[in-house]
Amino acid sequence: MLDEREAAAILCASVQTLRNWRWRREGPRFRKIGLRMVRYSRTDLQTFIEGRPA
Repeated sequence: MLDEREAAAILCASVQTLRNWRWRREGPRFRKIGLRMVRYSRTDLQTFIEGRPA
């Protein structure tokens, strides 16, 4: 599982972009652990990059 910074680097996007996508319910699938921790799987990021629905 990757944190926001690592996922943003893979997507060539900013951490703020990932946060905006989550708020708008767009972007790659993510998992929330506890109240604040957000993680992305490499598989979900690859699916998003390839344009397939998550």
